[in-house]
Amino acid sequence: MSGEYQSPEDEHAFKAILARDPESKKCFDCGYPSAPWCDINHGVFMCLDCSGVHRGLGVHLSFVRSSTMDGWSAWRPEKLKQMQIGGNGRARAFFEAKGVPKSPIRARYSHVGALMYKDKLEAEVAGKPFNEGAWQPPDWANPAKQQQQQQQQQARFQGVGSAGGAQQRR
Repeated sequence: MSGEYQSPEDEHAFKAILARDPESKKCFDCGYPSAPWCDINHGVFMCLDCSGVHRGLGVHLSFVRSSTMDGWSAWRPEKLKQMQIGGNGRARAFFEAKGVPKSPIRARYSHVGALMYKDKLEAEVAGKPFNEGAWQPPDWANPAKQQQQQQQQQARFQGVGSAGGAQQRR
């Protein structure tokens, strides 16, 4: 094994990412100069402190893995490819274009722009076209769908357990 990486393939892949995108040497969220942790969903690098915050977001928003302590090439090569396609510079440009806030971290990664970027990277890894215009956020992140679901639940349960419902049954 070479260096601190789990395999020579991992070392080669990550050194190439860092050479191509110098922004990936710093934490995507706070700018700390050491960023050995990865948010695979967005293909970004982060520091230890921010990785802890990301772990609390849930894997639907951020899937965290170490670039050095965890093996990649033999684990899930498509996730390594997601890091290779991504990088902090590309994510930053996309986030800025979509108005993704820089903080707090939960708001940043649950923003529709960040969710779109995650799906865009996954499509690229799979070799599928990505149509931003046709993209829809997941139901849990779509305020209109959330409101519609709440209204449907209220209509379905209206009168259940209420005094009005009891009077009608008499």
